[in-house]
Amino acid sequence: MPKVLGWVKEKIRQPLIAGGLVCDEEDARNAINAGVVALSTTNTGVWTLAKKLL
Repeated sequence: MPKVLGWVKEKIRQPLIAGGLVCDEEDARNAINAGVVALSTTNTGVWTLAKKLL
C-alpha cells in the first residue's frame, strides 16, 4: 500500500485519505509515512494511534 499511496500522491498532488486497506497499526504507520493526511478504518485501535501520529 505505501508504494501505491506515494505514487498517487505524486500524480494527483492532492491531500490523500487512506481507507479500506488500513487494518492495523502497521498499515496506519505505512500510510502516514507515505504522506496521507487522514485515515479511515473500522479498527478502533487504529483510531487512537492515528490521533497520536497525525
